[in-house]
Amino acid sequence: MWHDSAINKSLLLYQAALTALGNGTAIGPLLNAVNALVADNNGAMLGAPALGGFSAATLALIPNSAHRTTLINEFSLGYGRTHGAISQMTGTYKPGIIIIGTEHAYDPVANLPCLAVEGCGLSAAWRANANPQQMANLAGNPCWANIPFDFYRNPSQHFGNLPAGHTWRRAAYVTTGGNTMADVSSMFQRAYMMEISSYPAPKLAAGQPIGPARLAFLEEVIRDCGTLEKGVFPISTLWFHGMGARFAADRERITRAFFGLLQGQPLPIPVQTNVGRYRVLAYCHNEKLVVLTVAAAYRYAPKDYWDVVGELIRPRIC
Repeated sequence: MWHDSAINKSLLLYQAALTALGNGTAIGPLLNAVNALVADNNGAMLGAPALGGFSAATLALIPNSAHRTTLINEFSLGYGRTHGAISQMTGTYKPGIIIIGTEHAYDPVANLPCLAVEGCGLSAAWRANANPQQMANLAGNPCWANIPFDFYRNPSQHFGNLPAGHTWRRAAYVTTGGNTMADVSSMFQRAYMMEISSYPAPKLAAGQPIGPARLAFLEEVIRDCGTLEKGVFPISTLWFHGMGARFAADRERITRAFFGLLQGQPLPIPVQTNVGRYRVLAYCHNEKLVVLTVAAAYRYAPKDYWDVVGELIRPRIC
């Protein structure tokens, strides 16, 4: 499975980065955090049934917030459904979708639970098949232990009632036709979400460009998810939300990888749909679809715009 392979690559690359950090300038609480992450990652790769060395509390002991962000996994993955399924509507197999944003929208200085889980611990949680109690320990939030869904497969109930314009609610509307919290849960049962950049930012303008190592990792992962497995595509649709110039070249490289094109080969000519002053671009190649839209959390795009996006995407997924 493409995602099992992606988890292994993520952990191996992250371990190398952590080892280099531990052998470099890391001292005191930062070195303790490095060692705890390395131990958890090693345990996950060896099939250990539990995580437990690293948590948001470990991050809180590091006094310098800039030092905390050096622990972010540059090769992080995402959460949600990793493959297609049999459609309840038609009884036929429908490949999956990956929804790709620009970066996680949280403040890594103030939000240590998100930094611990999404920034540092997600790949180990996937590999260890971490249970709700282990995820609660990682986040430092005991309430998570009572949520029946695994965070990494369905995080819809872990952050309370999200505001109407939240990215997940908009993604739910596009993929399911509804935007309630129940629809958000349903969305994660049919879609996988990840980000181009592994570094979070509370505002788009504060986001960081990605380096060549992250881009190469994404190209490999996205190429694999669009490759036939047992005669079917695990993923046949990518939806990039966020049309800014900052990641334009990265999106093009990821799209080529998904389509199985060599870098430098021209992309298919997109079909453009205009809704007022907002564009939807759709690229098709070998039964695969890549859709490019404004950011899902962008509040000014009208409902008609998201209806157009939903009409493109919804029939293709289970």
